[in-house]
Amino acid sequence: MLKAVADRDMHRFLRYFEFVYDKPSSDVFSYTVCSIRSHVEKFQESKDQIINQTANNLLKALPIMEQPVFSELPNQETVQYAHTQTIKELGDLINIPFEDSKINAIQIQEAFKSALTYIDANEWKTLIDEESSQSSISTNQELQTIKIPESRSVTKNKLANLIVHEIGTHVARRINGERSSLKLLGLGLDRYEVGEEGIATMREQALNNKVDDFRGIEGQLAVGLGLGVDGQPRDFREVYEIMEKYYLFKNLVAKKEFSDAQTKAQNSAWNRTVRTFRGTDCNTPGVCLTKDIIYSDENIGIWNVIKKIQMRCSVLT
Repeated sequence: MLKAVADRDMHRFLRYFEFVYDKPSSDVFSYTVCSIRSHVEKFQESKDQIINQTANNLLKALPIMEQPVFSELPNQETVQYAHTQTIKELGDLINIPFEDSKINAIQIQEAFKSALTYIDANEWKTLIDEESSQSSISTNQELQTIKIPESRSVTKNKLANLIVHEIGTHVARRINGERSSLKLLGLGLDRYEVGEEGIATMREQALNNKVDDFRGIEGQLAVGLGLGVDGQPRDFREVYEIMEKYYLFKNLVAKKEFSDAQTKAQNSAWNRTVRTFRGTDCNTPGVCLTKDIIYSDENIGIWNVIKKIQMRCSVLT
C-alpha cells in the first residue's frame, strides 16, 4: 500500500485498502443518503429563508438513492437490554464524582486515571497537553498515553462516553491481550478494528439509553460519495463541496449564526475530506481511503447481533 502511494498508483492503493477495510455496502450508503435526505426535507418549507435555501441546496447536491430493504434502528427494548449489560460490565468504570455542568481538563484527567486504575492499566499515563491547538483527546497505544488538551471541557455524559469507548473498550482490549498467552491479541488480530469500533460505539449509545441513528454516517457519506457508490465517482473538491453544504445545514439547524456556521462548516468539511482522501493524489475520482465505513457498518452489525441475542434471551425466559 505504501509503495502504491509512493508510486502514485492510485488504483493499486485503493485495491489494498478495499482488501483490508472492504468496499462500502450500497445498502448502507443508500440508507445513509436516504436518512439524511429525509431529515433535510423537513426544513424545505422552513420560515427561516436561510435554512430553507441551505436545505434545498443540500438536497440538490446529494444523490438520489432508493430506500434499501435494510435493518431498522434497534427498538427501545433492545437498547434497554444493551444498556443493562453495559452498566453491568462497565458501571464501576464510569462512577464519575463530578456534578459540574462542564468538566475541565484536570477533572477529565482524574476520571481517566481512576478508570485506568480500575482495569489495572497502571502503566498507562494521562497528560495535560498545554501546547495542542486541537480540542480532541488523543490515545496513543504504543506509548500508552492519553493526552488531554488543556482547553478541553466536556459534560458528565460525554466524559462517560469517552471512558467506555477509549478505556473500557480499546485500552482494555490492549492490556487484556498483552496479558494473555497469545500476545498478538495486544496489537489486535487481522481486521480487529472492524468489530471493536462497533462495540465501542454501541456502548456509547447504550450508555445514553437511546439510538437516534447509527454511528459514523458522516464517514460513510464522504467515502460513498468519493468512491461513487451512486454511480458518480468524485474527487476531493467534489466531495468537499457536498460535505460543506451538509455541515452548513447541520450548523444552522443547531441555531448557530450564519458566519460562525459557515466557518465551522468549512473547517469540518475540510477535515472530513482530508481524512477521506489521505494517501491519495486527491485528483482521481473514485479513489479514497475506505477505512471510515467501518464505524457505521459495524455499529449496524453489532446492534443486529444484540437484537438476536436479546430475542433468544426473551424466548428462553
